Amino acid sequence: MKKIISISLLSVTLFSCSKINSVTIDPSVTSMYKGDTSQFKATIKKEGTPDTTINWQIVEPVSQGTTISKDGKLVIDANEKASEITIRAIAADDTTKSNSYAIKITLNPKVFYGIWHSSRDGNNRTATITPDSWEFRHQDGRFYGSFYTILGLKWVPVVNDNPATKDDFPEGYIVSGSINKVYKVDAQVGVLETNYFFINRDKTKLLRVMKDDGKVDEVIWSK
Repeated sequence: MKKIISISLLSVTLFSCSKINSVTIDPSVTSMYKGDTSQFKATIKKEGTPDTTINWQIVEPVSQGTTISKDGKLVIDANEKASEITIRAIAADDTTKSNSYAIKITLNPKVFYGIWHSSRDGNNRTATITPDSWEFRHQDGRFYGSFYTILGLKWVPVVNDNPATKDDFPEGYIVSGSINKVYKVDAQVGVLETNYFFINRDKTKLLRVMKDDGKVDEVIWSK
C-alpha cells in the first residue's frame, strides 16, 4: 500500500510541475506565392511532461482556399487578395503560450512566362518571356523581322494603381533588364529598360506598360 501511495504522489508531483514555457514557430519561409503550399513547424520549450499539441490558425480573414492544417501545412489560395497574412501556433495545454509569424503573399511570376501576341497599327507582334529574358519581335508589316532582346530580368511585385485598368489588371511586376540584341529597332544595346507587366484575373491577358520621357505606352497581349 505504501508503494502505491508513493507512486501516486510522484505522478501528481510530476504533473503539477509540468508546464509550457514558450512556443516558437521555426522560420522556414518569409514569403509565398499564390497557389503554393508550405509546411511550418513549432517548437515548444517545456518543463516536465505537458501536452505538446499545437493548434494552428490564420489570424486575418483570408480567401476560402487559404488554410492551415492541424499539422501546420499552409495552403495559399491561387486568388488570395491579402498581400500578407499571419499564422499563429498556440499551445493546446496552455493557450496563453503562442507565437505569430507574418508571411508576404505575392503573385507567382511564372504566370507571365511564355509566348504572348498583340496587334498594333497593322503589325502582329510576339513577346517571349522567360524568368531571365524578354524578346519583342514584329511578325509582319513594314517592321517584319525586327526585334530586340532584354536579359538579366529582375522582378519586383507591384499593384496596379491606375483607375482605368486596375480592375481588369490588378497586380503584376516591375520588370527590368539590359537590352542585349537589337535588329531594326530604335533601341540601344546595354541600356536598362523597365516595363510594368500586369495580368488579368484568368491569366490570359497581359498589360504591358512602358514609361519613357513622361510618356506612357500601354499594350494588351494575349496568349
